[in-house]
Amino acid sequence: MDEFRFKILVLGTSDRLKAEFLSLISQRSWSVDGVSGHYYESETDKVSMDIWFPKENASSLILVSLSYSDVNGVIIVMGRKDRRTLRRFVKIINERIGDVPYVGVSLRRNMTDEEKALKSLHAVRILSEKMKERSIIGEEVQESDKSIPQAIPGKFTYKVDEFGFVFRDWIDGVPLFVDDSEDNTKPKKK
Repeated sequence: MDEFRFKILVLGTSDRLKAEFLSLISQRSWSVDGVSGHYYESETDKVSMDIWFPKENASSLILVSLSYSDVNGVIIVMGRKDRRTLRRFVKIINERIGDVPYVGVSLRRNMTDEEKALKSLHAVRILSEKMKERSIIGEEVQESDKSIPQAIPGKFTYKVDEFGFVFRDWIDGVPLFVDDSEDNTKPKKK
């Protein structure tokens, strides 16, 4: 039995990019009148997600509207990091859904399929952690804590910037994956 079940909305600058992102993570899917639903489950995190993806030219406005209702989190998929576009999406999220966790992911053409898949799965993992935290606390996350992701031990080094975007080796970001064994063996400089 799943411990957490969330509904996710996928927004972005391109239907092609959003579909590519979903093909990397979804396990089952359906599609009706330009709105598709996808399913993701992680046994290790005990999280299952119903992921809704309304296309820009969706023929069913009712289904598009349902895509936004009762959403627990949002994933924003873009071809490159664009702060102005991201602010527009955040404004849409705040107006139509309210204050929910969101994470951004950029998928570029020069990335390998493995890099795209890892980046996409890490974005889902970040969002699931944010949603689990909100679910456990049962109240709004404090404004000061909202933009501070926590480091998660693991093999790959990804960072999350102040806007929630997942990047590989991003200078100003917070490490998503850190190798704890290296940190413990090195003496601290004074």
